Amino acid sequence: MSHPPRSVVVVGAGLAGMTAALTAADHGAQVTVLEARGHVGGRARTATTTEGFRFNQGAHALYRGGAAWEVLTGFGITPRGSSPEAARAYGVLRDGTLHALPGSFAGLLRTRVLGGLGKLEVVRTLARPERMCDTVSRGTSVQEWIDARSRRADVRAVLGLLARISTYCGDLDALDAAAGVAQMVQAFTHGVVYLDDGWQQLVDQLQELAPARRVTVRTTAKVDAIQVAADDVVVRTADRCEVAADAVVLASGGPRDADVMLDGASAAVHRWSTDERPVVATTLDIALRALPVPERRIACGLDEPTYFSVHTPYARLAHGDAGEVAHLLWYGEADGDPRAGLEWLLDRVQPGWHAQLADWRHGRRLVVAHGRPLPGRGLAGRPPSVVPDLANVYVAGDWVGPDGLLADAAFASGRAAGRAAATARTVVTT
Repeated sequence: MSHPPRSVVVVGAGLAGMTAALTAADHGAQVTVLEARGHVGGRARTATTTEGFRFNQGAHALYRGGAAWEVLTGFGITPRGSSPEAARAYGVLRDGTLHALPGSFAGLLRTRVLGGLGKLEVVRTLARPERMCDTVSRGTSVQEWIDARSRRADVRAVLGLLARISTYCGDLDALDAAAGVAQMVQAFTHGVVYLDDGWQQLVDQLQELAPARRVTVRTTAKVDAIQVAADDVVVRTADRCEVAADAVVLASGGPRDADVMLDGASAAVHRWSTDERPVVATTLDIALRALPVPERRIACGLDEPTYFSVHTPYARLAHGDAGEVAHLLWYGEADGDPRAGLEWLLDRVQPGWHAQLADWRHGRRLVVAHGRPLPGRGLAGRPPSVVPDLANVYVAGDWVGPDGLLADAAFASGRAAGRAAATARTVVTT
């Protein structure tokens, strides 16, 4: 007996979609990727300014030791970049005062952001990151976990800051504690990397792998509808093209996008779409010819959900390494546009930055992730890659699967969906 190669259509050429496509091809499938935009990469694409500065779409950091790193190295891709120096971080209060944040035990002893008792409580919580997950009560939120660690406002402020930085989530009441604390442990244990040339580095390398695997990538091919039959699927694009295949992987956007493309054919996907709770952030990305205060490269709000980090020189993001690229974030929702708050943070950390400004980008309420593990559901409660009530349909993205958050979830679910789409058997020939 022999099995003909499975044909798989992947909708979306972001990180999850390209991972699904390459994985399906590695398992013997004939793969076509349909991407609505004129380029691959999705939200991982990096823009280059006229002066040679490279902007990611908001602050991006690749976590070492997670699923993304594992999948990339499995493809033969070694991410290039460096880790930031946590010892040079500051906490900023709403009144404008700056305090050195503890990036080491010695820094913890010197910092004024915590009182004496607060320092002891932080040490007890963070000294052995591998045991932090044991302190989580099942079904609780990250904020409830923080409140249970201490009654002191200074300790809760520091733990909240660390949770936001690790998870990119501003609403800690609506994030499962087990998932959030596991992400914090990963950040403390393995650290993060800022990537040379931005995340475009990963996009380009994934795209370069496609031809050797005979993966066909079609851009400007927006999918309007998907018709599912017992043995195959038909994918229709906006230009009235129809692509028939044995299976389809939906890796474009979130569950609401999948529900629209399926026209409500899956009750499970429709339920996921109504439950969707995206993680959002407002971004301000700036290029400076020089830093007015070079020693201040990282600063985060202690009583507001803000973040500032200079990603150079840890990553090569400026032409000839001349100049600096910094990213600012307001985590979560806000009343009105929080750009003024981000510029206020810049004024405090880098006074005189206006005179050095070479370029900037601003994003209002950008989607960081199309879903989050909710308290009581956790990572195991997220949608699976296999759509349970629709044959030959799979999903992938940062809202799918039991593995990790952010890019880790995108890569892990892409791998799972690609493998399942390529190996499921509905037709046998002899």
